[in-house]
Amino acid sequence: MEGGEEDTLRIINLVSKLSSTMRKEISRELKRVGLKSVDFAVLKTLSRGGVTPKKLADRFGLTKPAITYTVDRLEEHGLVRRERNTSDRRRVIVTLTKKGRRVLARAEHLYLRSLQNRLGALNQQELISLEHTLEKLINLFLTDKEHPRVNSAYS
Repeated sequence: MEGGEEDTLRIINLVSKLSSTMRKEISRELKRVGLKSVDFAVLKTLSRGGVTPKKLADRFGLTKPAITYTVDRLEEHGLVRRERNTSDRRRVIVTLTKKGRRVLARAEHLYLRSLQNRLGALNQQELISLEHTLEKLINLFLTDKEHPRVNSAYS
């Protein structure tokens, strides 16, 4: 195997390991407030406004039964509610409750604090360099049709 291929594999393995480790860390923090990762993602989406279950399923690549189960569970805990669309009574909109907003805010605080503690080991120059490198990698993999380009806060 050529040096370039070895470098590529090493980098892919490191990115994969970082992604997996961060997901586990975030899951641990979310568990402290009784949420799963999918719950957090749904609550975060709903914080921007009500959405149909179909749009939630499409956004997260879930089946109709999977999103129904997730919304049912969140509704049982008082974090979301289903409301009939006023213009089309056949359609249901899922919205965030006040309790859901509080739980979401607590979850965001916990996982951000945890990640900030980890990133706190890097100095400002390392953070800037990391951000630029990650943005560059993301932009290399994205097409304009898929997503807009990522721009650094430091650019």
